Parts: sequence; C-alpha cells; structure tokens
Amino acid sequence: TRQLGYKMVTFRSRYFRFYSCKPLTRLCLHLLLISIFGIIIYTVSFRWKNEDILLVDDSDHIEHGKNGEPTHYDPEEKKLVDESYKLYGFNQHVSDKISLTRTLKDFRHPQCSQVKYNIWPTSVSVIIVFYDEGWSTLIRTVMSVINRSPNDLLYEIILVDDHSTMGNT
Repeated sequence: TRQLGYKMVTFRSRYFRFYSCKPLTRLCLHLLLISIFGIIIYTVSFRWKNEDILLVDDSDHIEHGKNGEPTHYDPEEKKLVDESYKLYGFNQHVSDKISLTRTLKDFRHPQCSQVKYNIWPTSVSVIIVFYDEGWSTLIRTVMSVINRSPNDLLYEIILVDDHSTMGNT
C-alpha cells in the first residue's frame, strides 16, 4: 500500500481489497453533494406534478424555524446551547426544537414554477455519510430529501455511519 500522507487501513480478503481513510470519507461526502446537486438540477430541468411535493400549510401553527425563519433560545438555556456547541460545533439544542418536516419558502421566480418539462424515466440514490451527527439534523436531512424529491425520481436513501463515537448516533 502506497502512503499518501495519511494513515490507511487495508482490509484484504480473497476477492477484494478495501481501503478506509479520510479521503474515502471526503469522497463519500462529495458524492452526497453531487447527488443533491443532481436532484436540484432535476427539479430545475424537469417538471413533476405539484401534488408529489409535500407542501404543508399550517399558517395558524407556530413552530421553530418555519419557512426558514431564525429560531432563538431563552437565556436560561445558555448552558445547554454552550454544551451543544462544544459537542457538535453548532447549536444542536435549537436544532432539536426545529420541526423535522419544517417548511421552507419557495424562492423560485414565478415564471420558473409555471414552466412545463418532460420527465425522464430515471431514478436517484441519495447517500448520506455522517459522523457523530445529532439525530435532529440527520433525520431532518432525510425528511427533506423525501419531502422535496419527486416520488418517481427518488429510488433510495443510504445512510452511512462513518464510525461515530457518540452514543446518540
């Protein structure tokens, strides 16, 4: 095995050789971004029925993060917020308050939402690689993929836990 400046672990068997390293994780993350980018391109380039997309209108219900609005925390929760920053690198405490199926504003130009496109008979697999991720952000990511992808486009969602060390993942 050739050393490229990082530690490589080699698993060998009779039929294949598997390398596990940080660049492999980076590759998986790049593939995730490419998959998400592919879904975005698909939504811009091709049209599906509006009823296929989950658009929740619960305007009388107040929830954190609705329509992408900022969410705040009470001063009494400062200690929990500080702990979540140390543990996750972002405010996991407030993230736990945000709905898993939160709504987002449609920022498309009105003419873009009116355009009709042909549908290609294809499907997409979305791979989500995570390491020591909080449950709310991981599940919200999965729900966003499910709720904002056309039924005929999304084939599967693959979750890959990259050897998390925390007990909540």
